[in-house]
This record gives sequence, C-alpha cells and structure tokens, in this order.
Amino acid sequence: MQTQITPLQAHDMLQNNDAVLIDVREADEFKGEHIPCAWSIPLSAIRQNPSVLDNIKGKNIIFQC
Repeated sequence: MQTQITPLQAHDMLQNNDAVLIDVREADEFKGEHIPCAWSIPLSAIRQNPSVLDNIKGKNIIFQC
C-alpha cells in the first residue's frame, strides 16, 4: 500500500512511535547528513533483499531520500 503523508503527519507518527523512518540513500549520502531518527537502509539493499524490512512489524514505514 502506498500512501502520501504530510511532514506534520510524519512528525506525529514518529513522535508517537507509530512509524520508522528509513533513509533509502546510499551510505555515503546518509553519512553526510540525515534526519537523526532515520535508519539507513539503501534502496539498493531493499531491492536485493526485500526481507530486510521484515523486522519492522506493527509500525508504519516512512521512506525518505
């Protein structure tokens, strides 16, 4: 399911621990700067092994790049 949310909705979901923020940029980009609560899981890793997201259960996933 794909859904668009506003930045305020994303903020609220993260503050309420209802979501995980995943930064899909490559590691060097993530290292340069990133949102402090974001997890680094590059899109290339997700494409190669979608099960990398299996550990995230019961929460919404917010992808950002």
